[in-house]
Amino acid sequence: FGFNVGGPLEIPKLFHAENTFFFINYTGNVQKSGVNLTGTVPTLAERGGDFSGISSVIYDPTTHLPFTNNQIPIQEINSISKGLLAFIPLPNQPGTVNNYRLITATPNNNQSLNMRVTQTLSRKDQLAVVVNWQGRDASNPQLFGFTDDASGRGINSTVNWRHNFGGGMLNSLGGSFNRNTNLTTPHFANGVNVAAQLGIQGTSSNPINFGPPTLNFTNFGALSDASPSQSAVYNLGATDTFSLRKGKHNWSFG
Repeated sequence: FGFNVGGPLEIPKLFHAENTFFFINYTGNVQKSGVNLTGTVPTLAERGGDFSGISSVIYDPTTHLPFTNNQIPIQEINSISKGLLAFIPLPNQPGTVNNYRLITATPNNNQSLNMRVTQTLSRKDQLAVVVNWQGRDASNPQLFGFTDDASGRGINSTVNWRHNFGGGMLNSLGGSFNRNTNLTTPHFANGVNVAAQLGIQGTSSNPINFGPPTLNFTNFGALSDASPSQSAVYNLGATDTFSLRKGKHNWSFG
């Protein structure tokens, strides 16, 4: 969706700017994309330490002997592991492999606004100002439903003055400013310091890094969170071009 409007800069009977013209364009896009993710999560029995339903042998890391009936005693399950288990969902599909499925829709929106104003200063001079702005917002879901946010903003502006000396001589003087920013915010950022609550040592105390640590397993889906990032790129520029038309030849210097 969007609109275009332009013409002489005036409001009948209220305001009139001599020899001033403007143009405004706005465009917006709102989009949602379907997401279908599958993975393997521990069954209800496995979450309690009962692995009797699998063929692999589970060994006690302290004695190096197999657990009886592949069952880990509750008292031997680490309290940090119990706390992190709260961030791993229960199965919502049958079986023990690919028994978890996430179906959702994520937004990916952007909008842009472009403005231009030209002013005829005299028969030989003209001034033009152009400003372009863009905004971007999106979400990226992780397997277990945690959503990270990504956004960006950009602005581009130019000012140009043209002077006609006559006799085929023209000078164009311009300046420009560009700025582009990008920001990625993890789902757990600025929330609860999960690592500190569970007693996990050596983690960052910066709120942008709060949340559970990344967990990777051989046979199960990973618990992950995006890494925070922020960038801003600026650019300033100036140009001066002198054009000369002589007979059949056009010369340009700048």
